[in-house]
Amino acid sequence: MVSVLILSFIAAFLVANGAAHYLSGLHGKAYPMGFGGMKSAEASVVWGIVEGIIAAFLWHIAPMRFHARAAALGVVIGLLVAGIWMANMHAKTPRARKEA
Repeated sequence: MVSVLILSFIAAFLVANGAAHYLSGLHGKAYPMGFGGMKSAEASVVWGIVEGIIAAFLWHIAPMRFHARAAALGVVIGLLVAGIWMANMHAKTPRARKEA
């Protein structure tokens, strides 16, 4: 059950982060990369797809059907943590400081 909770948390976190990368790239804007600052919009799209593939793999290997409540809890917590983390990350960017 703990493995389901951990894997669903990581999968949800990757989906939320990957969606932000992918959608920013579709709008022609670079999204901050975790390992190298701002890259191109194309790199954001590719990174978003890679994170989605990794999340799908994690979701597939975890025995979610045996522990559905733990999986749902992991997803909710993962999305919440990812949302708060990304909101704080954007609040600290130079552009956000200029707008404030």
